[in-house]
Amino acid sequence: MPLARLTGLEVEQTEAFRERSVGVMEGLTFEEAAAQHPEQYAALIRRDFDHVLLGGESYRQMLDRSARQLDQAIEHHKGGRIAIFSHTGTICILALHLMGALDAPELRPVWIATANCGITRFELRSDGFVRVLAVNDTRHLVGMQS
Repeated sequence: MPLARLTGLEVEQTEAFRERSVGVMEGLTFEEAAAQHPEQYAALIRRDFDHVLLGGESYRQMLDRSARQLDQAIEHHKGGRIAIFSHTGTICILALHLMGALDAPELRPVWIATANCGITRFELRSDGFVRVLAVNDTRHLVGMQS
């Protein structure tokens, strides 16, 4: 909302950018999830991209829903700017998507660590060139009290 007020733009909410559903582990601490659902927890920790968590979704399913919405937003606002607010897992997957890191026939386990309120910025040029401007930039948080 602060950015919307500053720019005079409306916030468009969508479920597409929500965090990955971890199914039966929702609401549990890591310790509780490991104890109660060891197989599901192990798949989560090793970032098994295609494993559908019991009652939840896979990283691939999260990629499909969030990347489709991101690609539509980019197309709709071509030549302009967009801001997407999301959670760490979704931000990581979308950043890897924009960098083309998820297009390989065999995926390597790669992850971008992000802090709460970290900003990741890309320039998406009309010729298709993607330039990474910042990953997990937290300079705006310096000096803030927790």
